[in-house]
Amino acid sequence: ASENGYAIKLLAKALSDGEKVSLEVASTFVPANHLLAQVHYENNAISVTGNAVDEVLFYGKGAGSLPTATSVLADVVEVLRRKVNGSAVETFGRVDSPLVEFRPEAATSSYFVYGKGNLEEAPFNGEIVSNSQGEFGVRYTALTASELAKVREAFAHLNEVAIYPILEEA
Repeated sequence: ASENGYAIKLLAKALSDGEKVSLEVASTFVPANHLLAQVHYENNAISVTGNAVDEVLFYGKGAGSLPTATSVLADVVEVLRRKVNGSAVETFGRVDSPLVEFRPEAATSSYFVYGKGNLEEAPFNGEIVSNSQGEFGVRYTALTASELAKVREAFAHLNEVAIYPILEEA
């Protein structure tokens, strides 16, 4: 990733069309010059894009590994304590409506395919950005969900391949 100008970050992404919401969490190639690429260690950031404000970034300390582990353990102990005492164990709100996959039809995203092997030609007009020492990288721009499915299928025969979404500059 860094050889091609990216950092890999675990990003959660939410899109809405006004009625439905699309949610995704994925390891994502973030351009090295983007502010999200500069978020390290226990720090977290939230990037919000809106009609009136364009892109706004909120940045600060997260819980960190020890506080997070302590919090999770405290929650488990509390659930067990309530079960032993016969108390009701509260859960998160239940979703009664069925979950359906929602992706805006016209939505397109860019992807980076990393794999091991020698690649003669990138399927579906991908741009080979690296191809040496038995490893390759291919960049795809503006793929729809159905086009992405075809790209996945084209690389399915390889044992070691990963497809990462690329965060687009706003």
